[in-house]
Amino acid sequence: MSWHAEALSALKGSWLLLRLKDDEALAHFNFSESGFWRSFSAFIPAALIYLLAARLGIPAQAQTESQQAAILGALIAGVLNLALQWIAWPLVMVPIARMLRLARHYGAYIIVYNWASVLVLLIQVPPQALYYAGLIGKEAAGFFSLVLLVLIMIYRWRIARLALRAPALIAAALVLLDMVISLAIFRLFM
Repeated sequence: MSWHAEALSALKGSWLLLRLKDDEALAHFNFSESGFWRSFSAFIPAALIYLLAARLGIPAQAQTESQQAAILGALIAGVLNLALQWIAWPLVMVPIARMLRLARHYGAYIIVYNWASVLVLLIQVPPQALYYAGLIGKEAAGFFSLVLLVLIMIYRWRIARLALRAPALIAAALVLLDMVISLAIFRLFM
C-alpha cells in the first residue's frame, strides 16, 4: 500500500473512531511494524495543519524585516514544539506501557494515536479561523476551544481504551499525563 493510500485509510479510521464506529475504524489502520513507523509520518500533514492555523493569525503583510523574522521564528518554534511533542509521548509511553503490562498493545496505540493527532489538530482550526475572520469574539473562540479540548480528551481516552486496551481510570490518567507533557513542552518554546 502506498503512503498516500495508507494515510487516507488511517485518517478515515480516525474519523470513524471520532464518530464512535470503533470496530469499523480499526480496520483502516495498518498495525504492522512498518505501519507503526509510517504512522510517525503523520507529522507531515499535522505540521501543515499547524502552519495553516498559525498563518490565520498572521497579518497579510509584515511591515518590517524584523517583523517578518519574528513571524518566521515563531513558526519555526511552533513546528519544533509540535515535533518534540510528536516524539515525546511515544517515548514516555514505552516504560509506562511495560509497567502497566500493556506493552503488547503499545504499537497499535501509537499507530492510532499518531494518525488521530492529525484530526485533533484539524478540529482545532475552525474556532481560530472564525476568530481571525472577525466572525466571533475572543470569548466565543475561547469557549469553542474549551469544548474542543474536552472532546479531544475524550477522544484520546477512547483511543487509550480501544487501542491500548487500558482500563478506564488508567486511560484517563494517561490522557492527563499526555496533556501535562504537552503543556510542559509548549512552555519550553513560548
